[in-house]
Amino acid sequence: MRFRFSIIITAYVILFVTTVIMFYVLFKQENKYYPQSDIVIFAKQYLGVPYRYGGSSPTGFDCSGFILFLFHHFGQELPRTADQQATVGRQVNIDNLQPGNVVFFATTAEPTISHTGLYVGNHKFIHASSSAKKVIISDLDDPYWQSSLRGARQIIIKAPSHKNAFQLFIYNCIKSTLFFYSE
Repeated sequence: MRFRFSIIITAYVILFVTTVIMFYVLFKQENKYYPQSDIVIFAKQYLGVPYRYGGSSPTGFDCSGFILFLFHHFGQELPRTADQQATVGRQVNIDNLQPGNVVFFATTAEPTISHTGLYVGNHKFIHASSSAKKVIISDLDDPYWQSSLRGARQIIIKAPSHKNAFQLFIYNCIKSTLFFYSE
């Protein structure tokens, strides 16, 4: 009986220490940021997804819906349209583009922003193309894109905050309990 009691106490001490460490790590990460390369890697998973006007899901994207979807996945809410997205974040000089920057184009006769994509490096960007009818990677050095490029923005992606800490806590409690009672 005494041995069983000491096992239970040990289990609760381990659970408590694990919980304290978990909360420390979560709160410590609150002001951290994802590397911008993470969004590029995530975006490339959607190469070939069909273009769909007004689409913002993996069943079909338009250009701004694709950018909206990518940043939403990382917890950053953006406006729906390309011209509105062009006002978010910090302006970036075209000569200093970094992977993860959002690039904006005026592709109609109007001077307003009408298209957007995500810079992936090496003068290339990924976007939902209405002419190719799917998500593709295009070259910024292509004369069409070069002449219509209007700017770029860096949108910082914050690491997840502690909002899911309670869920993680419950998960760890259940996992720990199952571990100690499985014998």
